[in-house]
Amino acid sequence: MKRLAGCVLAAVLASTTLAACGSATVEDESTSVAPLSKTASSTPSQSKKSKATQEQAEQTQDRPAQEIDQVPEEKLVLSKQDSAYLDQLDKDGVDTKGVERELLTVASLVCSEDGSPMNSATVQAVAGQLVEQGKTDKDFEQTAQALEASAKKAYCA
Repeated sequence: MKRLAGCVLAAVLASTTLAACGSATVEDESTSVAPLSKTASSTPSQSKKSKATQEQAEQTQDRPAQEIDQVPEEKLVLSKQDSAYLDQLDKDGVDTKGVERELLTVASLVCSEDGSPMNSATVQAVAGQLVEQGKTDKDFEQTAQALEASAKKAYCA
């Protein structure tokens, strides 16, 4: 009996809830939207402009992927300081070709003023990698000293 009363109560509540939502419908209100107007004709200069705009839009649209034979070479733009730093490393016996970005990052760590022990550790790690990759004939200590001295000379002065 209690079960039947519970079902009846649930049905009554559900129907009441639905009835309460009946007034939430949108009434027929008059709204006005301005009609779009078309220009009767366009001048030749407008037509040329619209063609140029259309061509530009077509050029900037997404296109399907294309297969490439090789990755385009990214040109690294160096400042005078960057060039001086890398040139000094080359003179010190470190082959900088292909690792320029990493070496420039190391230089920024050498001259940073935050005093983080991670900076010194990173310089040492890069020096060790240069030795292991055969980018230098020097030992680890000499390579680390060359990295720090070149960076200080080019950037920290």
